[in-house]
Amino acid sequence: MRKIIYVTFLVFISLQLNAQLENIPLITVTGQAVENILPDEIILRVKITKPLTFAQLQNMRVFNLFDTEDTQVKFIGTNDSEILKSIILVKNSKQIELIKELYIYIHDISKYTDILIKLYNLGFENISIIDIRTTKLDEYKERAYSSAIKNAWNKAAMFAASLGQTIGKAHTIEEIPQPIDNLYKDYLLMPYDTATITYGLYKMPGTIHIPVKVKVSFDLVK
Repeated sequence: MRKIIYVTFLVFISLQLNAQLENIPLITVTGQAVENILPDEIILRVKITKPLTFAQLQNMRVFNLFDTEDTQVKFIGTNDSEILKSIILVKNSKQIELIKELYIYIHDISKYTDILIKLYNLGFENISIIDIRTTKLDEYKERAYSSAIKNAWNKAAMFAASLGQTIGKAHTIEEIPQPIDNLYKDYLLMPYDTATITYGLYKMPGTIHIPVKVKVSFDLVK
């Protein structure tokens, strides 16, 4: 009988403590932080199109059609590990074309303009920028996340102090999604051989803004 009463007493105390904890007033604030970083990788796509004859297609000589271009690309300041290749065969009733796409990963951003100009001077015209990005996005976002929580704590502490109170531990933390701004700068490409290569407006890597916003509820201690 005593054991039953003792267990009941413990449960009663536990429920009372939980009720007290649930009634602790909270102060909820938002905190923000931004990491402004420079990109460390640019991905270019070079598309090469060549017409095919049925004889070439039947003789399976299509893969040799791009030997010249493959060799040229190797001399623009990249290595084989930075170039991915894909071949797409296009057929229709009027013609057969072989389209080859080269994806060039530039890890030294300072070489970007020079590589573009070299590609154009070699005769490559169908060039597009697939992405300008950072390979350390998670690392920078985590750093911004920590700063945002710290800023939220400072704001909550300031508000609590104005009431003559202090804040306790964080009760809930919620991240509010924010878009990442990847800012490009337009610039006019000035090829070495201006007599044969046309001018073009291209994107120059700028700053990547990685914002983080959090909503944090802290215990408000009297």
